[in-house]
Amino acid sequence: MVWHIRGYRSEGRAWLERVLQHSTSAAAPTQAKLLYGAGRFQSDLARANMLIEQALACGGAERQAGHADALLFLDVLTRLQRDYERSGKLIQRAWPFSGRKQITWGVVLGLLA
Repeated sequence: MVWHIRGYRSEGRAWLERVLQHSTSAAAPTQAKLLYGAGRFQSDLARANMLIEQALACGGAERQAGHADALLFLDVLTRLQRDYERSGKLIQRAWPFSGRKQITWGVVLGLLA
C-alpha cells in the first residue's frame, strides 16, 4: 500500500476505517482483507489486535493466502505485549497455512519486535 511505503500511516488508517464503516455487506474474504489491512495500520495495540482477530474470524479465512500473515502479525502484537504463551499458540496455528520459511521469518521478526 502506498500509505505504508510513503510513511502516511495515519492517512491509510483513516481511509481503511472509512471503508470498514461502509463495507458491512462485503463478502467474507473482502471483509477479512479490510480488517487485516486496518489492523496493520493501527498504532493502538489493542485496536490492532481486535481488528486482526476479527479478520481471522471472518468465514472462510482459513482458505485465504493471507491467513498465515494475519496469524504471524498477531503473533508480533502478542510478543510486544509479552504474552509468549499465546505467541507460541499463534505460531502453531499459522504452521499449516504457511511454508516453513515464512514461519521462520515470522518468528525471527517477532523476536526482534
